[in-house]
Amino acid sequence: MSLFDGIGARRQRREFRRRLGPQRATDLVVGVEHEYSLFDGDEQTDFRTIVRDLDLGSSHLDPSDPISYRRQSGSVVTCDTREAEIALPPLSITPGFSTKAVHWATAEAEALRRRLPAGLRMEGYSTHISVEVPEQLVVEVAKTYVERFAPTLMLLMDGAEPSGLRIRPRHRRVELCGDFVDGGRLEEAIEFAVGSIGACLQSFSGATGIDLPPQVTAKTSPAIERRGWFINCASFDLDPKTPRGGTLQLTESGSMPVKDHVAGAMASARAALSSLMGSQDTVLSADTPFSGLLDVRERRGFDMAPVMITWPLTIFMVATVDCRQPAFVVVPREWLQPFVEKLASGDLDQPIRRYLMSTRRRKRLESWPDAQRPGLCDVISSRNDLMPAEPL
Repeated sequence: MSLFDGIGARRQRREFRRRLGPQRATDLVVGVEHEYSLFDGDEQTDFRTIVRDLDLGSSHLDPSDPISYRRQSGSVVTCDTREAEIALPPLSITPGFSTKAVHWATAEAEALRRRLPAGLRMEGYSTHISVEVPEQLVVEVAKTYVERFAPTLMLLMDGAEPSGLRIRPRHRRVELCGDFVDGGRLEEAIEFAVGSIGACLQSFSGATGIDLPPQVTAKTSPAIERRGWFINCASFDLDPKTPRGGTLQLTESGSMPVKDHVAGAMASARAALSSLMGSQDTVLSADTPFSGLLDVRERRGFDMAPVMITWPLTIFMVATVDCRQPAFVVVPREWLQPFVEKLASGDLDQPIRRYLMSTRRRKRLESWPDAQRPGLCDVISSRNDLMPAEPL
């Protein structure tokens, strides 16, 4: 705590946290990204050359991605080299989540398609599914996934010309990258991804009733661009034309038909998903808390607008109507839903307004460790410094 903090400012920061309440421990989430190649006839168009002309939304809200555009729906449109990328905001794993994700992804793709210059067409390129994992377990879960569940997800997502699967440990999530899938195949892949990651987590916790499929021998390669592992049919000595008719070598001893290993992996994922769903709130909210964040909120005595929106962290700038010194509201994702709800109800107006009126405010936010709890501050350093580090 800075020696320059005013007593009133400290009191209002405590009151803000008290009214916001505790972190929601059961807020499990999944994210879906689709990449699309754009073509003018037979020639591919680089999305980077046209993205700035499409009026896609608000830019410069993600310090790690200066080309990204945040839409009012909460989704992000950006570029992954030449491809267009659409990323849904994190969705809670509650009943109907996979159906909602598929419908949302379809609607966002159609919205982008309508904005493209005449003559350009979109073709699905890849699909990425990210499932939340505790930070201290993300690397071990990713390793376990390669050995136990990767063959099944690869088969669920491989296209006519299979390109394989990338398993990447990211900050507090495992990212699973495969061929483009949509519709029913996407729904199946999302549910399997969540259930299989859940099975890994439950096995680490010693939960009963979850049997992981046997560990298989795989010849992995490093994933490109980010740390992780790449597997394809060759990793398991499978014929890419008829992979389900092959045999997997087990790490301990012996072998197992692919179809039997897939059946075991599916059963394990279904059991874990059922357990996860049983522990969640049974009401599926109409929106994610990321929807509508772009709005300027006019409250009694101050206005608020976002200056940073990312998966792990959102920051708003707040200012009084008479243009006194502004402040910033820092909201990690785990608190974003209650923050949006309590702000709308007026529960947070008083501590924020009183904080703005406090004298000698000098609270500075400098790094990700400083931003892991919700709060109020007066100065933020470079927004890049506030992003969490990726696993080494």
